[in-house]
Amino acid sequence: MKNENMKKAFVGAAFAAITLLGASTALADGLVASPAQLSQKERTALQQAIATDRAQNPAAYEAVRNVQGYKPETYKKFRNPIPMVGRELRHLGKSAFLPMLEALAFDVWDREGATDAEWNALKVGMLEAVGYHGDLRSAPIVKLAFAASEAPAVERAAAEAVGALCNQDADALATLVKALDKPGQSQQRRLAAIDGLGQCRVQGAAEALGRALGKAQSAEEVHVITLALGNLGSSWAWRAIERKDPARAAEGLEIRRIATEALVKGFLRFDGDRRTRHQVALGMVQHPEIRAIAQPLRAGADAAGLAALDRVVAQVERRAKR
Repeated sequence: MKNENMKKAFVGAAFAAITLLGASTALADGLVASPAQLSQKERTALQQAIATDRAQNPAAYEAVRNVQGYKPETYKKFRNPIPMVGRELRHLGKSAFLPMLEALAFDVWDREGATDAEWNALKVGMLEAVGYHGDLRSAPIVKLAFAASEAPAVERAAAEAVGALCNQDADALATLVKALDKPGQSQQRRLAAIDGLGQCRVQGAAEALGRALGKAQSAEEVHVITLALGNLGSSWAWRAIERKDPARAAEGLEIRRIATEALVKGFLRFDGDRRTRHQVALGMVQHPEIRAIAQPLRAGADAAGLAALDRVVAQVERRAKR
């Protein structure tokens, strides 16, 4: 009887919290969005989930509110005194996920004198940690953050959090590709979208990055795209994915093939530091059939480029056999 009464009390408290949240007309803004920017369905679902979770796990909400890495009295003790909270929040585990969504879009604590750089570090770290969990419930919030962010680091973190959802949400890929391809888009936003696509482990992301690399001219954009292709096709990352979900093995190999083809084309197109970056990315992707992929792409390349490519292919093959 005692346990039954406790259960009823808990359910009643959670229901009361949900009711209060649903009735609120002036919820405070979050770090990167406000409740009013969410659809009614999204807002209600998240409010209910947060209220129920808070009743069950209040300590997690307190832990998120007590992060210290963006505060000067903490980060200025570091050897590299830069505010950051991503690792701190990830260490809190899955229990911190809903508390972070609350802080991002519903109700964040007072800045208490935090500078713009410190407050942005909190945004970046929280978006990174939310993206790390890859939970689809974060989709509307991270998309809003990507759409509205002005600080480059915040925009990149939001884009990467969007990219982490691509395998579950087709609109995540569309959001990033649109930001990359839209005429007149700022370079900052294009680069953020590229970073996001590097986390978007679906075939469409590899194809979009390959197209972008074929058009890229600036050293900065080439660098960001090659790194994104390396991340997207990373042999290490795909081994980890396949251990959890063996059914994705064929998909991973095809994405790595697309990335390898784009990187070989870029390797032969560029020289100097940009060629070196392609070499590094090819080593990350480490496709087992790199020689066969590269063979039809050799036509028209100069002798020096072909010799350099042969060395890279041999190096990748040696590593793939280990």
